Amino acid sequence: MISFFLFSVVLTLFIALVVYVAIESMESSVIEESLTSELVNFQQNPKQSLDSVTRPSAYITRYYASLDDQSWLPDYLQSLSIGLGEFELGNKHYYVQVSDVQNGRVYIIKDVTDFEAREIALHWALIIICIIGPLLGLWVGKALSGRVILPVANLARQLANMPADSRNSPRIASGYAKDEVGQLALTFDQYLQRIEQVISREQEFTDNASHELRTPLAIIHGAAELLIDNPELPGKARSQVARIARASQRMSQMVEVLLMLARNHSQDEVGVSCGLQDVVNEVFEQNEHLLKDKPIMLHCEIESVQLEVPKAPLSIVLSNLFRNAAIYTELGDIWIRGDAKSVSVIDSGPGIPEEEQQRIFQRHYRSERARLHQGRGIGLSIVQRICEHYQWMVKVNSTPGKGTSVTISFPQK
Repeated sequence: MISFFLFSVVLTLFIALVVYVAIESMESSVIEESLTSELVNFQQNPKQSLDSVTRPSAYITRYYASLDDQSWLPDYLQSLSIGLGEFELGNKHYYVQVSDVQNGRVYIIKDVTDFEAREIALHWALIIICIIGPLLGLWVGKALSGRVILPVANLARQLANMPADSRNSPRIASGYAKDEVGQLALTFDQYLQRIEQVISREQEFTDNASHELRTPLAIIHGAAELLIDNPELPGKARSQVARIARASQRMSQMVEVLLMLARNHSQDEVGVSCGLQDVVNEVFEQNEHLLKDKPIMLHCEIESVQLEVPKAPLSIVLSNLFRNAAIYTELGDIWIRGDAKSVSVIDSGPGIPEEEQQRIFQRHYRSERARLHQGRGIGLSIVQRICEHYQWMVKVNSTPGKGTSVTISFPQK
């Protein structure tokens, strides 16, 4: 639209300039030819006597004076030299042709006031055209650009309203002409088809993986339960088998949570709740081996509350946060504080530099310090994904050399 407007401005100014130059050239040419014609007529028919004034027509006055005495001529003529000139007298505009003929000098004067008035009117017309032309170009450019961009806008709107998780999204190319926009729509359809194929394969994989993992986990959990019920099992072995049973149950819950996140949909979890103290105790039990031979003091400040959140996702989140605190803290303290509104994992470890705090939740991101430990940089990305899914808020406060605090806040109903 701007390009069309600028083009209209340049084109209008160019045409106006050409017309202006043509008018001025025609004016000079017509007047000069008229005065030259009168001079030729005078030379061919010298009926006028010296020192006299005649009016061959309503617009032409002719003075014929001797070369010796021109004092009787009007002042505005006496100062004129040989050739074509012009002057104004009152509200009138005149052109004059001064020539020496025979024994005298002739002054042929033409009144061009009406011609000048028409010329001024044409000049105003050109000015108006120079204003209206670009405005008209702007309007036309806007209208044309709207018609040109409308199919693209419709295409963008269709893509924006297209469901993200649909396996059979409607094709859009059929609604467009076979032009550039139609080709773009066809390309989108082809790309969408490839995406749907990838999503379909991934969903099939997650379904198959979930099914195949459930079976061995159920076998492990069932076998562990049978061993626990065996009265001949020694006490130390019984505690280890019980730990295996709990771990298999947690793994089953983790499979369900990760499968749910992969499919990006929620299960019916109305009325689901868990005891915060129970979840924290399980987190301690799962990760106590990480604190072996480390001079670290554990502090638990947990209120005995029931949280209206599912147990498995909360356990995964707290386990990942506690695992990071235990791995990166070599000595000092680790606190877990929680109530009905939030849970915090706090450590006195090395802390996280400010420039890295915005990146720690990126999948596979690992700082230079983190690369000294085993891991793939996935734990915190899982934490963020679970929190986004359940609308929990994650807040990180860390000071290098002093420690890190990660707080999970739950939405209050």
